[in-house]
Amino acid sequence: MRGDVASNAMSARMILGEYLNEHIGERLIVTKINAGMSASNMRPNRALTQHYEKDSKTLWIARSHLKAWIEKRHHSFNDIKKELFADGVLLNPDDKKTLGAGTDLSGGAKMQIRCWKLKVDDEMDKSLQQEV
Repeated sequence: MRGDVASNAMSARMILGEYLNEHIGERLIVTKINAGMSASNMRPNRALTQHYEKDSKTLWIARSHLKAWIEKRHHSFNDIKKELFADGVLLNPDDKKTLGAGTDLSGGAKMQIRCWKLKVDDEMDKSLQQEV
């Protein structure tokens, strides 16, 4: 029975992918234009929880939102954090970011929130840029 449970376990990357797919409408994708940041063709249609910079292939996810989602699904937030950090995907689990920075979505507020800063590979880059 333990073997069955172990074989059904999801990797941290799979769990992260599930989160990103479920919350695709909460992602802001920006790119550098004329030394400034500009929203690309994809803007969030719900509350902003993710900020993806295409040029640097860096993704920030609101930590509290991600943690609540992970725990609601009965996964271990700390185990996922450790696995992604060991894989080199998670660069900083305690970074601060203004998710709407450089766009009209910042609302003039300079409020930084705690985020996971992630390094995006080519495969993840393709899925992050999919339309809702």
